[in-house]
Amino acid sequence: MTSLARVGANEGQKCLDLIQKPERVDKISSVAYNIVSNTTNKGEPTTMWMNEAQRTIAAPAQQIFAIWCNFAERPSWDEHDEWVHLQGPLAIGTTIHLKTQGAPPAKVRITEFEPGRRIVTEGIVPFGTLRFVFELQVVDSSLVHVSYSQEIRGPLTPLLARIFGPRMATDAPITLDRLAQRVSLSHESS
Repeated sequence: MTSLARVGANEGQKCLDLIQKPERVDKISSVAYNIVSNTTNKGEPTTMWMNEAQRTIAAPAQQIFAIWCNFAERPSWDEHDEWVHLQGPLAIGTTIHLKTQGAPPAKVRITEFEPGRRIVTEGIVPFGTLRFVFELQVVDSSLVHVSYSQEIRGPLTPLLARIFGPRMATDAPITLDRLAQRVSLSHESS
């Protein structure tokens, strides 16, 4: 059985409104989730914490995805990152070394990759995994719904959620704001 407690009434509807009403472009919505309890396919208990920020951006999907995946340039528009280095091709299995503000250097690995649409990275922490999902849904040729979710999984999820969760939940919408600003600047200069 799965139990899911959502923070913020009507947030799901707000996200749908952003997709369905183009006049609400550049409005941001963040949906935060508490800890989810579930069982694995082997019947073992597992827990997960999740946060998701969403935004609709008026720009071509390829442009948004290219800016997001240009890891070397990420610190120039997202001040959360001090540095980010892609250690190989932009593909499943490639490692990304990074340093975020106030945290030690870390590494994540690309675990899913659909060019122009979705990239998933995962990093290992003691007794857990941090998972980051960036996904685009094209609304029309120049309007894209952007979703950025963060997950914490593992036996120490409640503790890890207390350590990482508040900052992740706060930073995600800010990161999407900065992405939209960067995309806008890039769009104006082209």
